[in-house]
Amino acid sequence: MITLNNSLIYEDPRRLAIPFGWIGHIPFAFFIVDLLKPKLIVELGVQSGNSYNAFCQAVDYLSLKTRCYGVDNWKGDFYTGLYSDEIYKELMDYQSQTYPELSTLLKMDFDKARNKFDDHSIDLLHIDGLHTYEAVKHDFNNWLPKLSDHSVVLLHDTQVRQADFGVWKFWQEVSLKYLVFDFYHCFGLGIVKTGRKANNSLFNMNPKEQQLFRTFFRKLGTGLLLKFALSQTLLLSNTCKYEIPELYKTLNHQYEEERIIIRAMEYVAKNANKN
Repeated sequence: MITLNNSLIYEDPRRLAIPFGWIGHIPFAFFIVDLLKPKLIVELGVQSGNSYNAFCQAVDYLSLKTRCYGVDNWKGDFYTGLYSDEIYKELMDYQSQTYPELSTLLKMDFDKARNKFDDHSIDLLHIDGLHTYEAVKHDFNNWLPKLSDHSVVLLHDTQVRQADFGVWKFWQEVSLKYLVFDFYHCFGLGIVKTGRKANNSLFNMNPKEQQLFRTFFRKLGTGLLLKFALSQTLLLSNTCKYEIPELYKTLNHQYEEERIIIRAMEYVAKNANKN
């Protein structure tokens, strides 16, 4: 039985940074940490830290003894472009000041970081690295021995089917082998039950319950996106107020409203200081 009466899921994130594609899933990140109460959380592909910071915030809020590890080489790839050193430095500064006792950032490739974890030790793994089919399949299979009997894996961008994105294809394969649940908003987020003793609540819902659960977290996530967008004084400045309508025109109509909001926010944030 799933209960949604924990005040944590209504909390605002303490820190947000570009890119904003994960903001709509932050309420669920709070929820899943509360549901699983994992002893060890690992994220592959941290970038500016929106999802990783959400996991850490939940652990801190709940006063859990969980350890969190964020793994990234902070170099970027052909989807994200090259990272500025400032992205890592700013995140490291924030993490060291806010979560010094529970969080560790590992600046290295995923395969190298794998050897730092014991087999059967990770309870919650979030995979959000290179998004080609081959890369996400490799990451999932390579880290599978590290997952505990209580483990759950999150896969971001399961709904993106442009360019060489292949998470959706791997998601189709995983769905045939494991119990799964997925969200469609904010580029998609898949949840995979990989541990035989993992909490079954997400995976035992009937179709009506699944629809209500998706709608609930989509509304929470979209509300958070809008709240964050409205809080940005940049949206009220003269810097980009004429460019934003042009941005909307260039967006592909297949995107959901959340995706349009995300891109508008990122466009404004990136261009605010150019004029």
